[in-house]
Amino acid sequence: MFENPITLVMLGPTMSGKTEAVKIIRYYNSQIMFRTSSSAIKKESECVVRYDQWSGQSYRDKELYYSRLRESYQEPTMHMDYLNFVYLPPNGEKVVQIVDIGGHEKLMKNASSGISLSENSAALIVVSVDSINFQGNQKTLHDHLMFARVNGIKQVAVCVNMMDTKDFCEEEFCQVTERILKPALKNILGIKNLSEVPMIPTSLVLEENVMKNSDKMPWYKGEPLLSVVDSLTTPSCQQWKKYAPLRLSVIDSYRISGIGTVLIGQLHTGILQPDTMVKVPTLKGTSQDLLVKYIEIDHKTVPNAFPGSVIGIHVSQLPVSSCRRGLVLSDPKNHPAAFTLFFEAKIKILDCPNIIKEGFTPMVDCGLAHVACRFEKLMYTIDATTRRVASYHPSFLNKNDLAVVRLRPIKKRFLLERYNDFPCLGRITVRDNNKIVAIGTVTRIVREGDDHNLPTLYNFSKYGNYVMGTSTSSLRDISITCQH
Repeated sequence: MFENPITLVMLGPTMSGKTEAVKIIRYYNSQIMFRTSSSAIKKESECVVRYDQWSGQSYRDKELYYSRLRESYQEPTMHMDYLNFVYLPPNGEKVVQIVDIGGHEKLMKNASSGISLSENSAALIVVSVDSINFQGNQKTLHDHLMFARVNGIKQVAVCVNMMDTKDFCEEEFCQVTERILKPALKNILGIKNLSEVPMIPTSLVLEENVMKNSDKMPWYKGEPLLSVVDSLTTPSCQQWKKYAPLRLSVIDSYRISGIGTVLIGQLHTGILQPDTMVKVPTLKGTSQDLLVKYIEIDHKTVPNAFPGSVIGIHVSQLPVSSCRRGLVLSDPKNHPAAFTLFFEAKIKILDCPNIIKEGFTPMVDCGLAHVACRFEKLMYTIDATTRRVASYHPSFLNKNDLAVVRLRPIKKRFLLERYNDFPCLGRITVRDNNKIVAIGTVTRIVREGDDHNLPTLYNFSKYGNYVMGTSTSSLRDISITCQH
């Protein structure tokens, strides 16, 4: 069941109804588990408040339900919720992990972490028809789409919410989609065929166009929201990740009485099984090999975990204070991860208030990690048309420049990989004052204890029988081979 999970991340500005979309998707798709699963899942399903519970009662109770939903719109999500699991029909074998992120413009750090969990998977963009016209909300939407582009998200659907505030007017819906949404999807995500992107006018409070097409919007001929969610497909070419060295990013850590330390994280590559040793890095810069006692997914113990799954593992003899979000667990005997001394990256400058010189120290996001890095050296710039070196050691970088730079982490330690080896840990986003300055990929890393004159190169072509005999020198090359 959990072998090929789909991660669905909710994008969009604050007060647009992302959390309510999560609640509705969870309830409808938990009905399968309500009939066939354990009592723990039944109890969770019964706690979800739904309109159908009052469908046969008085109108006053319905109004109470509506008012509760309206109140939740006034409580913006201030954290990243990563433990929403739903099971799609017909038999519940397709698992979707829903990530609900905050839509406030000051929460770009949390948004970057949440969207990184949906690598090469899917995104549902939820916007409000009456507030998306504000410039601040459009900026938040563009930042979310940029994070989605960095993480390779191509499977996208759009939910235009709160159509009841505009009397379900088709002109208002067309104005939002044509003037704001379609240009953003085309220019930022690079989607060429916009006709393949579902754009659903909904009213989540009144549940119009949720389960079935609404009679109040006869002009909409597409599928309702839940049908679009049911049609989600697993990311293509996940096979090579199963044979790659283990990489697990830590989301959070807990101390549970009677059990010990439990780490919540996402498994990027490799297959993790109980009673195996993992290398756990600590905040002090050291690492220790510890035993994984058991693995849980959605409160159920599983014999093994596959790439893409958000899992909880019980690690013996690990203090909670020594582990934080962004650290990466690995196999101590198979290309273990190590802290980075400095790294080189190919970046594109998107927007910057001033020119970028050596010594510029922004925040760099890579997966779940957020570390301040200093631009130590501007290596060279690249011509965007010919893809050749334009100039060596430029004195500054400006908007739309494509360059290779050397960055050095400061204060905090950083765990990242080359993009050609581990794409999930090789994408970076450069932020300054909650503004995306540049995006790029890691081309070379030097770890603590490595020879500074030699780049770190792996050859993972020996993993898996399906790549035997190939001459590929990186996991990225193997993934391209699988696609063909």
